[in-house]
Amino acid sequence: MLSVDPSSSVGASMRKEEGTRPLVGILATFVGSPLEREIADAVQKTRPDIRFEVFVRGKPTISEKEMEDLKSCEILIADPNIILENNLVNNLPNLKWMHCLWAGVDRFTRSFSPSGPYPSYLLTRNGDFFCIQMAEYVFGYIIDKERHITEMKKLKEQSLWKRLPYRTLSELTLGIVGFGDIGKEIARVAKAFQMNVWALVKSFPKDGEQCPHVDEYRLSSDLPELLAASDYVVSILPSVPSTDGFFDGDMLSHCACKSTIFMNIGRGNVIKDETIIAALDRGWIGGAVLDVFNVEPLPGNSPLWTHPKVFVTPHIAALCKNGAKIAGDFVQNYNRFLKGDTLPYAVDWVKGY
Repeated sequence: MLSVDPSSSVGASMRKEEGTRPLVGILATFVGSPLEREIADAVQKTRPDIRFEVFVRGKPTISEKEMEDLKSCEILIADPNIILENNLVNNLPNLKWMHCLWAGVDRFTRSFSPSGPYPSYLLTRNGDFFCIQMAEYVFGYIIDKERHITEMKKLKEQSLWKRLPYRTLSELTLGIVGFGDIGKEIARVAKAFQMNVWALVKSFPKDGEQCPHVDEYRLSSDLPELLAASDYVVSILPSVPSTDGFFDGDMLSHCACKSTIFMNIGRGNVIKDETIIAALDRGWIGGAVLDVFNVEPLPGNSPLWTHPKVFVTPHIAALCKNGAKIAGDFVQNYNRFLKGDTLPYAVDWVKGY
């Protein structure tokens, strides 16, 4: 259950007397980018009554003056890393709502004991903000792999005219593990390429609620079957206790029949680095595309860097950009919040997402 019910009187308590201006803080470090000001300016075009203060631009630490100003904020648009690193989690006495600029809030939620206590303010996250970017990342790699784009570049550098056989995406099966908004967007794009799409879910959707882009649903207990059926498997699982080591042990051995490519764009806790290396060396998987890791940045001595079948990116499958969209989503939520309405993508402190 949520520590703060978004439909409770908390939203109502935000209603101001006419003429007052609630203070909204933007607490983030978009180094080299004017995104914070872009967000504030875009919001104020439609809600000029909101007063903004931008904190810690381009630096990770908060000054004493900024700390005092933050304590007067009732709403924060924030990077949770800065909240944690500056010990602000329980040091914001007036805060009623924090909107996280990430889709995943695990580093924040997992900083608390499972039994609590949890903060009294409401936490929301950028739920559907990263869907298209994540899908682009997944299919950018799949198309590169299947159409030999990287290999063709090498052949061109050698002035070699060589035709390589390829598979069309319509011949392939994509398994999606973690079927939230990002998973659904990846399924939508996959079906545009006429791929066969399998999705791993906690429970089967009711009649009439199935995603039109999914051919086969499987429960978590059926993960081996999904792995065996898939040419590509993409994990978008959140980091919560139940997903720790989700693919560890010999789970990836079920990929051997198709030499599945394993892709992880969710969180690194689902599989250990050594599990990936072992699965590659044993021929269970044909490659790994990794954007997230147990330790970030990935240590320079990790064997993942040098393995020829591993593609590494530094947690950039999706970036926080497009201040106008962030602002538009925030204003919609702000209006709901003032009315005491339920906010989309409110985080359950206990579940961690």
